[in-house]
Amino acid sequence: MRTWLFLGAFAALLVAAQAHALPASVTFSGGGSAAGRILMTGPATLYVSSSGNDATCDGTLAKPCATISGAYALDQATLDHAGKWVTTATLLNSLTGSQPAIGGPLVGGFGAGTFVVKGPGLSITGTAGFTIITTNGASLTIDGMTIIPAPTSIATAANTDSQIVLSNDLFPTNGGHALFDTNGGTLTAVNGTIQNSGALPYVGISEDNGKMYIAGTWTMSGTPTWTQTFMQGDLGGGVDMTGCTISGAYSGPASRAIAPGWIQPGGCP
Repeated sequence: MRTWLFLGAFAALLVAAQAHALPASVTFSGGGSAAGRILMTGPATLYVSSSGNDATCDGTLAKPCATISGAYALDQATLDHAGKWVTTATLLNSLTGSQPAIGGPLVGGFGAGTFVVKGPGLSITGTAGFTIITTNGASLTIDGMTIIPAPTSIATAANTDSQIVLSNDLFPTNGGHALFDTNGGTLTAVNGTIQNSGALPYVGISEDNGKMYIAGTWTMSGTPTWTQTFMQGDLGGGVDMTGCTISGAYSGPASRAIAPGWIQPGGCP
């Protein structure tokens, strides 16, 4: 009797362990968002192309999705995902127009998931509003891309407890409103280039208790110009520039805090 009790307890523990383990494989089953979504059981690369099709994609190189949110929809088939691993979306083509490609679908679409976009040499150009925006717990990393705001618009924004990490990206100013913005989210930008293609009021604005971290070396190309301030902390939001340095010439006022906003100065203006 004790033997059976022992075996029963062992089996129960084994089942519990298996239920909480993260499998290490990825199975592509085709069908896109309509049927047979990808079974996401570990780190993988989902391919996104401007010539892809969200209705039929399976995230493979042969059948890429058209949007980041379409690729992410494939990923949500796994119950235990919840941001516990990182998915990499490789962009196959330069994407123009943020609303159908990256920006719009990210709004409220990512939940607590984590997404990384690696696009060396590729660009995304915003339409009105935001080029890239996250909200509702999303975590998005953009590495090695060119991110262009629409005129009088914002390039990247982290809202509502979400997070954006930017690394080694190029930001043409394009007469935008700002390159970085937080409204209750966190944005980290490390080692990038700001390229003059039209003056803008702000490089970064942190509002509504948002947090912004500007670090690494920021290269100024073509003497970028801003008319209001480099970074602004406002409405309880703040900017930490402790690890930031500038390389190259620029024109514009230094950073400022409007109470109860805050600025932690560093090697950037």
